[in-house]
Amino acid sequence: MPLSSVGTGVIQPFSAREQAHFAVEVVAQKKDLRLVGRALGRSTKDCVLYYYAHYKHRFKSQYRCLKGAMRKMRQAQE
Repeated sequence: MPLSSVGTGVIQPFSAREQAHFAVEVVAQKKDLRLVGRALGRSTKDCVLYYYAHYKHRFKSQYRCLKGAMRKMRQAQE
């Protein structure tokens, strides 16, 4: 079973443009996938599924940068 059909339905694949926009928004919105969905015009469910099934695996270097940036922001706030 493809990962995009896990759960209660199948999501439409993210276009290359949506993938790029997602990568920007996930950082800008500090991984708040509800806000990312609003920015992309997608449901939170679509964004959660895309994030865990595709983004974290396909964009490992960007994901590591995101995690590093989030860690630095938390340290700066402490």
